[in-house]
Amino acid sequence: MSESKFAFGRNEVGSCVCPAMAAGFEPGDGDGSLYVAEEYDKEVRNIADESYRGIVDEATAKKAWLNTVEYFKRTDMEEAEIGREIAEELGWA
Repeated sequence: MSESKFAFGRNEVGSCVCPAMAAGFEPGDGDGSLYVAEEYDKEVRNIADESYRGIVDEATAKKAWLNTVEYFKRTDMEEAEIGREIAEELGWA
């Protein structure tokens, strides 16, 4: 079984989607996941030293997502809760 891949920088890159979309959320459609997804994009770029958009393995996506949740725990609890819900849906929490 191959490891999942996740998009960053866009909701979808090729056949891969970002963690929020993989969990059934729609960043940008008013479900509250947009800011969490945008911060995740920044975190992936920092961790993976990647550019604007692309695809990362599940381990990198998970680390970036959980770092993003921790960031929002310090700055915006509503966003942190959305991020936590997504992490739980993906089995990352």
